[in-house]
Amino acid sequence: MKKIFTSKWTWIVVLLVGGLSWWFFGRGEKAPDYEVISVGRETITEIVDATGEVEPIDYADLSFEIPGVIEKVYSMVGDAVEVGEVIANIDGASYRSNLEQAQAAARIAEADERFARRIWDDLEPEQREAKKLASEQARQNAASVASQLEKTYMRAPLDGTITRMDIREGEFAVTGSKVVRISGEEGLHIVTDIPEADIAKLSLGQEGMATFDAFGPREKYSVVLSEIEPEANAIQDVVYYTVHFDLLEEESRLRSGMSVDIEVRVAESQNALYLPFRAVYETEDRVYTEVFAPDGITIVERDIEIGLQNDEGNIEILKGLSEGEQVVIRSKKEI
Repeated sequence: MKKIFTSKWTWIVVLLVGGLSWWFFGRGEKAPDYEVISVGRETITEIVDATGEVEPIDYADLSFEIPGVIEKVYSMVGDAVEVGEVIANIDGASYRSNLEQAQAAARIAEADERFARRIWDDLEPEQREAKKLASEQARQNAASVASQLEKTYMRAPLDGTITRMDIREGEFAVTGSKVVRISGEEGLHIVTDIPEADIAKLSLGQEGMATFDAFGPREKYSVVLSEIEPEANAIQDVVYYTVHFDLLEEESRLRSGMSVDIEVRVAESQNALYLPFRAVYETEDRVYTEVFAPDGITIVERDIEIGLQNDEGNIEILKGLSEGEQVVIRSKKEI
């Protein structure tokens, strides 16, 4: 009877140990399923794309140099103007009055000097210098006042067409506020901002394709890169370079200010080995992917060399993998 009792407790202990082992070492969980992908081949085309705006090739944004009430506006949007033509002026009554006084003072000083020259030899050297200095200062003062009066006029700095105007008679003109744009006669081009990560891939003469929001995505226009401005500019803490493109064919519907998207194919590799970006890991000193070891279970890292990248999310594999080889996409470190 005692032997049977002992045997019974032995089986209970075995079952408990087995249950606890199942609980702590797996609870019936399956090994994680890894997503894999095979190394394939396709043409990898690297594209630099950017958004921009249509602008005149030559233009001038004008503002008044001194403040005042706008007295007269002589032109309107769409008018052709020539160099030196007055577009608008602010009230210059006080400046004209000041100029009359300054010119009168200059005439008096010059007359005084002429009278003094009749007895020039009888004057002391310092007296002669004082007469000459008074005349010169009076003339300079009159010229300075005349310059101020000229600033009451807004004149066209180039031949062209007024394409923007934001002034009205009777309004107060603020110094430095750009209120008029004159577009030159050389036509339109496209201006874009390219991030510094892509600027080294571009060069003068490269061709690309442009689409305009106003015309829809089906209408594509050939463009050529004509200028890369040397100075960088920061936009929201990102460094950009301003790049200009010229259209290779004329389009009469284009207007200054239209928005545009541009794509430039900077490199292409045909029949290239490739993987999706998410299968490639990159650190400061190496690039690698993850593959199965020969046992088909263990995952190991494999150093690779990469090349071009395209907008579809694929990257060219130059070394380290062969076509058809399986690569792990969802690794242990991500589970």
